[in-house]
Amino acid sequence: FTSTPVLTVNEDSVYTYNISVTDEDNQINEIISSTLPNFLNLTDNKNNTATLTGTPLQANLGDNQVVIVAKDSSNGISNQSFVISVSNVNDLPVFTSTPVLTVNEDSVYTYNITVTDEDLSDNVIISSSTLPSFLTLTDNGDNTAILTGIPLQSDLGDNLVIITATDSFGGITNQSFIINVSN
Repeated sequence: FTSTPVLTVNEDSVYTYNISVTDEDNQINEIISSTLPNFLNLTDNKNNTATLTGTPLQANLGDNQVVIVAKDSSNGISNQSFVISVSNVNDLPVFTSTPVLTVNEDSVYTYNITVTDEDLSDNVIISSSTLPSFLTLTDNGDNTAILTGIPLQSDLGDNLVIITATDSFGGITNQSFIINVSN
């Protein structure tokens, strides 16, 4: 092996290692893997080079063992063993609920909000930056919230709502929608 592996990568970023080998007998080596994390793919270019590439996800955080094998036509074998360390990157919260977009005047409006965060240790705070006066937002403290209220005659028409999910690392996701109040 004449190439040096890349040993670190951030979660959700593309990992690429351009592999090259030489052979004193000038033979073309088959380049394969005997140990490979599931996020990686190895492509043998059939010219003593190969490409190891992939994108690690949350499940791949930490150390990932890799063993690349170069094998020539005379059954000469050489291994390159290394560990790829995948670092965590803060993932933004994701709204998994769909807002209710219509309500009749003098009727109860209810939207049960749910969010997830790939960083399972994150506690997400749900708040609102834009809220019609007839609505109240209550964060339940468990990545859910409830938006509820009763619109009146003065609330007829389109009402902009912006709900904000903020994780413990400062990652912010907004969900914007319009509630149409009918007469």
